[in-house]
Amino acid sequence: MIVENDAEMTRLLEIIFVEEGLRVVTASNGQEALDLLSHSAIPQVILSDVTMPIMGGLELTSKLKSDAKTKDIPVILSSGLSDFESTSHESGATAFLKKPYNIEAVIDLVKSHLN
Repeated sequence: MIVENDAEMTRLLEIIFVEEGLRVVTASNGQEALDLLSHSAIPQVILSDVTMPIMGGLELTSKLKSDAKTKDIPVILSSGLSDFESTSHESGATAFLKKPYNIEAVIDLVKSHLN
């Protein structure tokens, strides 16, 4: 699952992951992601931006980790601001990616959490 409020970034990541043979679900903010999770299959990994309207990645991660149904989903948080890296690990995130992305690093990290 990609949780990102930038439509162009979402589309780019979606294209890249589909080319890698992955099935992708997208949400534009944390609340939309939670809504999708409440009535769909649990994703194997979530890649989420930290800063989004309505609900950001830190709050999303906290809510996911406090729910027995979703607590084991690896969450990779990303931001263009480096000061979120330590906070992202405290929230329960599995990893942190700094924007702009190194596409190969994103693919490798996501695939490592799928295995």
